[in-house]
Amino acid sequence: MNKQENRIEIDEIGYQMGLASAEGYYGLGMHNDSWKELDRLNKCYQYRMEVLVLRSALLLKMGHWRQAENLAEAAQRIFTDVPEFYVHHALALEQQGKLEAAKDAWFSSPDEVRKSSAFHYNVARCDAGLGNWESVRSHLKAAFSIDPKLVEDALREPGFKSMKEQVLAPELKS
Repeated sequence: MNKQENRIEIDEIGYQMGLASAEGYYGLGMHNDSWKELDRLNKCYQYRMEVLVLRSALLLKMGHWRQAENLAEAAQRIFTDVPEFYVHHALALEQQGKLEAAKDAWFSSPDEVRKSSAFHYNVARCDAGLGNWESVRSHLKAAFSIDPKLVEDALREPGFKSMKEQVLAPELKS
């Protein structure tokens, strides 16, 4: 192994260790420390998919909705098959009250996302904010059939409280 190959291997190990540290801090809820670990990575690693996924997740956790929206939207154009960017983009839009755009973002996501309980649950949240009660009922029914544990989440969801009787009650009975 020559010096150049050795330096590249050491740099890659440093990247893996830095990313693991950032992910660890994220898992512990230490979002600022996670961000700092990502900042310490060599510039050549800043646009790797794993780094961008973690950065967009951090922006969401830190409440930086517009930045999360921009990063996730740009990243999904480059990494078209990475579902996290579609999910982060839609969640950021929803948090900003852009419910129609959020719903559109959910529907533009890859098939694996559109088949998930998270897709149906979050589309229902958008529709609840828009007053589309039949769609809320339909998407909650789909979400509950995929993941029955979501019923408890829906009962606590502030966006569903106002229409609990008309929408949730029939779904809880079925």
